Amino acid sequence: MPTSSCGEIIDYTHYSASFCEEYKLSEWTIHFLTPDRLGNTKRTEDFRQDPQLKGRDASKLDFYKSGYDRGHMVPAGDMTFDMTSMSESFYMTNMSPQNPSFNRSGWRKLESKIREWVIEYDSVTIITGFVKGENPDLIDEYIGTGVLIPAYFYKVFIDIQRKRSIAFLMPNQKITKPLMEYV
Repeated sequence: MPTSSCGEIIDYTHYSASFCEEYKLSEWTIHFLTPDRLGNTKRTEDFRQDPQLKGRDASKLDFYKSGYDRGHMVPAGDMTFDMTSMSESFYMTNMSPQNPSFNRSGWRKLESKIREWVIEYDSVTIITGFVKGENPDLIDEYIGTGVLIPAYFYKVFIDIQRKRSIAFLMPNQKITKPLMEYV
């Protein structure tokens, strides 16, 4: 389990998140996936705040007309094995502002590729997170009521049985290179 720089780890039924109130985002999520968990439960589209956070997380209004998608950290496509997992994947603690051309193209391709690997390699752990801009000359950008727009996202795929992993770091913008260029 990664450590939390924010100090608040939330355990949901089928994934965990390290929530950072300062950014109204989770700095990382972690979930376990096997081929039998790739089911056929339909997307619920029930984006909502986590009731246990009492409004400390982002809201749908923070994203309204912002130009950014509510991008999943734990993909809804990985939570198709039951209604609880699908529903919890739509908590706002699992969302981050993603450029639409990133979320709907390059990031989506990576998530699909990882599901292919799950079928091939069986039991895996997936860690997803964001990286803030590191250039001190740049001012961090926010949407809504202080929701950080991450500069980069990462995804770590851990093959448990073979004790190996691969990590991807991708900018929050249109992905123009093949996926393996972001390893």
